[in-house]
Amino acid sequence: MAQIFFSYKSSDENRIRPLVQLLEDQGWSVWWDHQIPPGKTFDEVIEKEIKEAACLVVVWSRDSVHSSWVKTEAAEGAKRDILVPVLIDDVEPPFEFRRVQAAKLLQLDAATADDPELRNLLASVAKILEEADRREQGQPAIPTPTPIARERPEEGEAVATGAPSVERPVPPPPRRVGVYATAGLGVLLVALCYGGYRFLAGEARQPQLQPPTGGQMSFIGVDAGPDYAAADRKLADYLREEVASTPPLTFSQDLYSYESVVDKLADWKRKDGPFLARTTPYVYVAAEMLGAELEVLATYQSRATHAATYRSYFVVQRAAFPHGPPTLEDLVPFLRETRRTFIYHDRFSTSSYFLPSLFFREHKIFHMDRSSGPLIAIAARQIPERSSTELVREVGRGTADLAAVWDGTKVKFEQGDPADAELAAKVYFIAIDTPLPNDLLVCSSFLASELKEEIRRVIRAMAERGRASPAGGPWPIDIDDFLWWDDLAQATAARGALAELRQRSAPGPPAPVTVDVQQADTAGGLVPDSYLEAARQAIERSGSEFVVYDPEYHQRADFIWRLSRAHDGAILLTSRIKGLSEDEGTGRADSVQPQEQLISFADEAELAGRIGAFIQSRIHRLRYLWPYETQRPTLIRDVGFGLRPGTQVTAQEIAWKDPDRNLVEQGADFDATVAAFDAHKITLKTEDFSLATGGFEPDPLSNRSYRVVLARDDRRSVTLVALSYLFTALLVVAAAAAVMELRRSRRKRSAGTPSALRLIAPESPPAPVRLAKAG
Repeated sequence: MAQIFFSYKSSDENRIRPLVQLLEDQGWSVWWDHQIPPGKTFDEVIEKEIKEAACLVVVWSRDSVHSSWVKTEAAEGAKRDILVPVLIDDVEPPFEFRRVQAAKLLQLDAATADDPELRNLLASVAKILEEADRREQGQPAIPTPTPIARERPEEGEAVATGAPSVERPVPPPPRRVGVYATAGLGVLLVALCYGGYRFLAGEARQPQLQPPTGGQMSFIGVDAGPDYAAADRKLADYLREEVASTPPLTFSQDLYSYESVVDKLADWKRKDGPFLARTTPYVYVAAEMLGAELEVLATYQSRATHAATYRSYFVVQRAAFPHGPPTLEDLVPFLRETRRTFIYHDRFSTSSYFLPSLFFREHKIFHMDRSSGPLIAIAARQIPERSSTELVREVGRGTADLAAVWDGTKVKFEQGDPADAELAAKVYFIAIDTPLPNDLLVCSSFLASELKEEIRRVIRAMAERGRASPAGGPWPIDIDDFLWWDDLAQATAARGALAELRQRSAPGPPAPVTVDVQQADTAGGLVPDSYLEAARQAIERSGSEFVVYDPEYHQRADFIWRLSRAHDGAILLTSRIKGLSEDEGTGRADSVQPQEQLISFADEAELAGRIGAFIQSRIHRLRYLWPYETQRPTLIRDVGFGLRPGTQVTAQEIAWKDPDRNLVEQGADFDATVAAFDAHKITLKTEDFSLATGGFEPDPLSNRSYRVVLARDDRRSVTLVALSYLFTALLVVAAAAAVMELRRSRRKRSAGTPSALRLIAPESPPAPVRLAKAG
């Protein structure tokens, strides 16, 4: 029998021959299907060889991922835990096999003995064969470290404790059943209360799991071109060689688009294992906002800036500014003259998109068809090339009016290729005076603390070598803009720039939520003006997004509050959101109904406090979709209450006309369904937006947005009602038990003690009294 069963698609035979030869060169016997002897059926031979093999190597290619034979063979290997997958094309393995990390040999013919992926493959095969040999010799297998401990065993799975079973003595039966039953009832009550609280809060905490000290780890990178990929490989090689861990640290490296890295980090689960990632600054901040569990380890020293920070620059044509280099102040009139075209290469690029978007919003510049009032219209277009270099070329050629790039691109045009230098002479670079941190090396926050510190130690050693290098190098990395990496704790300027970026990235509505406080004319009469003033003071002091509507400044109110008399010392506050179907009288059943709150108070100061509590705990909230998420409608969660999956909310497409004055054009509102929610975000179903608006296309530069009403459920939940009934029932049972015990005690006393009448009655009749007769 052969030690290794080799599974592949027949169309890949010529490509995998070198790999089969390599395995045989290690002294291992390999079986593949061209060895089927005459007279034997295909399937029976394959089944026999798989059963006898100690290791199964499967090759995933563009053809094999669709082969049912290859999938069946791989499933047998996975079932026996002897599967070693190999990727020879840039494809995703079939879904059921993606949990097993595959070696990437995309250029198999060019692979050399020192290729890390090839070394990992051979090490995995050797380990499986070694364990098979030990089992044959009756020795215990060497335990394999588990990357992440599972929270609990699967259903039906035996749990090995590593200790012999010990029969526990059976305790004697309790003598007082009533005491233990009461204690058990108390424990059950506490458990129900705690479970109900956790259910209502919706914040079940995950156990703190510790991954292994070393071993296999994912290395994720933002795809910014081949030079960045090469720099990532060099960093990974350095960490693998220098980090002292048991088992040794190894990496599986993958590159993804900006948005894919954000989604991957935000959706990463602890069961997926630990990872390292090189991200751009805004990719890191965006993933963090969406709930990614990240920790920054390092940043790099830039060849372009000779620092750990950089700046962003607007790029414009020189011909548009004949009077000399323009400033940022000159840019706004230039854009107001006519509808200019702004180009970018990725909406998650910090320098080319995010920082310019902040400038645009600050100056009321939006991607829209035409200027309107204070708003300046531009056209925004994404170029197909994922390169900031191409942005400068398009502006220089006159196919676009405006772009933004970073220091590295600027230096390339000013000091690089002569053709690019010629284009650079046709453009101006306008600095945006906001420092940004260079790309960041981040890790999963649940990575073992000792391994984090070891990685930081070797990176600090790299930085020391880099600073000690000659002026012209070579440096530890020395690829493209990367000279070396340094511990973020030692990069003061980068830390400050990252902190500022976090603050400027914090989501928020583009305009305050205005509240118009009015009197309601009811049979009880009008409330005093002092009550209205108390309500306005509550809004101003709430520390929320709510502001008092000013008819001399604001163009519209978002909420209408009506105050009416209820009785002495109480008012009824009715809160209604303006601009929804209910407000317009369409009678749509699912529109948000007005809220009513009865408020009792002693004076105006207490009234303001009670209304402030209403704002914090009960009023509905308006939020806007995060426009950077293009696949799943997402709200960055900043409210204390949650919405269960399946909950219906009211959404509405809007177009801002003047954000400062709250002038907005509103579309028809529609129902949207909550798909998921956690502590960081609320995700809605995409199809609800596509059906209602003809497509879901959020745009951070546009004046169009989606507004969502986060309506609190004023009704008590089923769990809360059940707990209330349970408490009531327990109180009734306790009262009944007390009454029964009291009656039992009285009967016992009456049965064993003479009555009061018997205590005073004589035991024998009194002697008659004789009266003496007179003389």
